[in-house]
Amino acid sequence: EVGGDLYNFLKKDDKLYFCIGDVSGKGVPASLFMTLATRGFLTLASTGRTPAEIATRLNAELSENNEMGMFVTMFICAYHLKDGRLEYCNAGHNPPVIGNAEGQYAFLDVKEANAPIGLWPDLEYVGEEMNLPSNSMMLLYTDGLNEAENRQQEQYGEDRIIQLMTSLSTSSSRDIVEALKADTDQFRDGAEQNDDLTLLAFRMT
Repeated sequence: EVGGDLYNFLKKDDKLYFCIGDVSGKGVPASLFMTLATRGFLTLASTGRTPAEIATRLNAELSENNEMGMFVTMFICAYHLKDGRLEYCNAGHNPPVIGNAEGQYAFLDVKEANAPIGLWPDLEYVGEEMNLPSNSMMLLYTDGLNEAENRQQEQYGEDRIIQLMTSLSTSSSRDIVEALKADTDQFRDGAEQNDDLTLLAFRMT
């Protein structure tokens, strides 16, 4: 099977770049568009650009000759390993979950949502930044998590994400990802998976 979710990461000097994304549509066209977005992210990140600059350049490239009108929502980050500063740019994607050292979790308050990438070629994307202290946790995900449906067509929802992560506040990134996957499967209770699901977790040490 092929899908349209993407994620990747790249270390450049003292910065760790990472992103997650969700391409519109399904099947082979979405998969091909996903490949272009992923390669573009890695190429631009390797030049040391900011997340906003990456989004702006990537949008210009993917908008060109985009006759099918495809687009990708993305959340692009650059984490400064030396001082804990996080630069990020949200291109129409779900805001990530942030957890502090005390085990308190909440969705990041993103003020600049920006548009998805690939629709309008002349957009100038706006980035933001924050400090992430030691032992902070960050979860990026696609809507295959919060919009997962059970047999009654009820959605998994965002509150359940926060509740589960709070109960696992001392767990590793891998354990949190595995727990979310298992809880989503249990919630669906045999209902068919209705969308791709991608999870990317980091603990800042």
